[in-house]
Amino acid sequence: MQIAVLTLILLAVAAALLRVSGEAGLFPAPASAARPRDFVDRVAAAPNPVLVAALERAMTVDRAYRQEGLSIGQLALRLGLPEYRLRQLINQELGYRNFAAFLNFYRIADAKTALADPAQAPG
Repeated sequence: MQIAVLTLILLAVAAALLRVSGEAGLFPAPASAARPRDFVDRVAAAPNPVLVAALERAMTVDRAYRQEGLSIGQLALRLGLPEYRLRQLINQELGYRNFAAFLNFYRIADAKTALADPAQAPG
């Protein structure tokens, strides 16, 4: 009998301690927790237009993606950037998964253009 009463009291206390009110959840996040992520999103959403233009020029005008064995280090050297900065630009600011995905975007676009050109059709 005493064990049953103690068990009921223990369950009532545990339920009161674990009660979740509203949408805050069991462990509500502090109000300032959203600020750093918002800042990161704004920075990532605003790539440096000068760097983007230089990279775009290297890929579309100079067709750097056609260079066999092109590495991110070689492209960074060509652009006069530290490798980490070019990696940051490609991955975080432009949204590519990695350098290979970035190169493949241009390579595939080039292949599509070549395949659609009747002058390059086998004769």
